[in-house]
Amino acid sequence: MRTVYLVRHGQPDTGFPGQKVCLGRKDVPLTHEGEKQAERLARWFRGKELSGMYTSPLARCRQTAEILAAKSGHVSLPLQTVEDFAEVDTGLWDGLPFPKIREQFPKEFEERGTHLGSYVLPGGESFAEAGARFASAFWTLYENTEGDLMITAHAGVIRAFLCGLTGMDADCLMEWNLPYASVTVLEERGDAVQKPAGGKLIVRTAGLRPAASLSLSEADRMWAECRVPVHIREHMETVADLSLQLIGYDLGLARSDVLDEAYAFRGQKLNTRLLYFAALLHDIRRTEGGRIHPEAGAEYLEKQGYLELAPLVRMHHDPEVYRPQEALSEAEILYYADKLVQGSRLVSLEERFGESLKKCTTDEAKHMHALRRQAAEGIAKKLQIQTYTN
Repeated sequence: MRTVYLVRHGQPDTGFPGQKVCLGRKDVPLTHEGEKQAERLARWFRGKELSGMYTSPLARCRQTAEILAAKSGHVSLPLQTVEDFAEVDTGLWDGLPFPKIREQFPKEFEERGTHLGSYVLPGGESFAEAGARFASAFWTLYENTEGDLMITAHAGVIRAFLCGLTGMDADCLMEWNLPYASVTVLEERGDAVQKPAGGKLIVRTAGLRPAASLSLSEADRMWAECRVPVHIREHMETVADLSLQLIGYDLGLARSDVLDEAYAFRGQKLNTRLLYFAALLHDIRRTEGGRIHPEAGAEYLEKQGYLELAPLVRMHHDPEVYRPQEALSEAEILYYADKLVQGSRLVSLEERFGESLKKCTTDEAKHMHALRRQAAEGIAKKLQIQTYTN
């Protein structure tokens, strides 16, 4: 089975920090954060076999690709530039913040919003045209190479290409969520639709920021973006520490950003990076209130590209996370650890559920409470402990 990795470059230095900019062919470098994003993404590519690395000619892509090669162990592969992998030509709008474009080109801006895919930008090209350009170069490359490929390019052309690949209307291209330094994985499958150049590719995942690319600084960024109060941060930090302690993992390693993605615990493998950061972020939307916040948190993480974390956050209050016949999962550990922490204080299951039962005033609420407690007790047995007391 052949795989193609479409990588979006890291954060570019547009000259307008904090503003959305229409960036096309204007050649700008990565920001420091963009470089760090590429370094973190490189972790995910370690051990993956690649036969070729290709990039857009623009600096932000070349920098990203060079960092990926150097930090993932693929530095011996020659990095080849493909001109038609360049971003959409945004013409007169290139490099301008969108508020300024709306002010200077009100009629054109409105028309573009109505026909996003087909509208030809003043002095430039349309997304559809750019997607066709990218596709032509892609299929030529794919047909004349073997093995797994990495292509570093831009959100605009990748989105337009994916629309063509999947038969989606180009006007809907923004439905493809592609954060900076994310990877879209295409796989060759026998049951996929035959493509013009002879490849059979399906989209396995789009816009993924792997758990391997998470860091404490990235968690800080998301906490700040969501304006998470200090007491909720402290709760999440306590749950994260406890999650690792429950499986005997050294917290000093976590503090040093050394987390094992295949940690052996009672004869099975656990991803401690996935577990730790899911715990650090599980209540990131706690201010949404009540039982809404797990879904709100999962949706936020999906938008950020952290598709592996989102299911754990979504299930951290759901008793259905407990699967008695299956191996212990990271989602179960997070669920259990969260039940042992009130505020930033460790409590027993007895104390936690004894207090919460007092708040249940309906039969439905009491039934759900019982299910949550049963799930926690079942997970404790998987961990081979009865309760965790302070």
